[in-house]
Amino acid sequence: MVCLALRAAAIGAVLSAMLIGCQEQTATNPPTSASLDVGKAAYISGDYATALREFRALAAQGNAKAQTYLGVMYMEGQGVPQNHAEAVRWHRKAAEQGLALAQLNLGAMYHDGLGVAQDYIQAHKWTRMAAEQGLALAQSSLGNFYYFGRGVKKDYGEAIRWYRKAAEQGDDKAMLRIGYMYGHGYGVELDDTEGVKWYRRAAERNNARAQHNMGDNYEAGTGLPQDSVQAYMRYILSLKGDLKGEELDHVLHERNSVASKLTPEQKAEAERLATEWMPKR
Repeated sequence: MVCLALRAAAIGAVLSAMLIGCQEQTATNPPTSASLDVGKAAYISGDYATALREFRALAAQGNAKAQTYLGVMYMEGQGVPQNHAEAVRWHRKAAEQGLALAQLNLGAMYHDGLGVAQDYIQAHKWTRMAAEQGLALAQSSLGNFYYFGRGVKKDYGEAIRWYRKAAEQGDDKAMLRIGYMYGHGYGVELDDTEGVKWYRRAAERNNARAQHNMGDNYEAGTGLPQDSVQAYMRYILSLKGDLKGEELDHVLHERNSVASKLTPEQKAEAERLATEWMPKR
């Protein structure tokens, strides 16, 4: 049984997906003739030429949100040639104005060495600034810095503290990591029942790794009664998620292993439960 949860790559860059519908963080922006709303609408629709025109005009006037969008467009090569150094330049301008999302993105670029020399200390610094403003993804990412000891001394207690802050805002990855830490006794007393509670909360938000770990717990009978039908059902749900490579192969192997122990009727019941299951968020 191998729990899926904590990977160093989880700290990496978080860019364009966060900009659409994310919580707007505080930053003082001067009034402008160009329209941020027009730029955002164009960006969402894929009209990068219009978005670029609006964001450039606003960014030149010091609008932090436009600077962050511009940074993302250079990062992703949307409407412009991909240029990590230019992305860093615009994210830094917005981050220095206090925009939490820009601080997180700048920290991610320092972490991954994109457009700047890799520097975990700087990555931690900017990520923490965003986390202290209450940005859930930044809080979850900051927990990873303490868990892996990157840019700071490894500290499981501090890691779980930040994971909890993110989990309280509904971050399913943070919930998954809390469950993992309870299941292994990292920074807390080992408690399989508490671990399952957090895995379940993440699974209810359709987290594929949490579904897998719930399957493991059902199959082993740790933290809840042993139930191979429920285990098989959870593995099916996990495979509907975003797993790739070795993780995907691992879950396929575990699903097939459990399937070999079930009767045709039990497999049919698990498949029915998986079909009827719905996320609760």
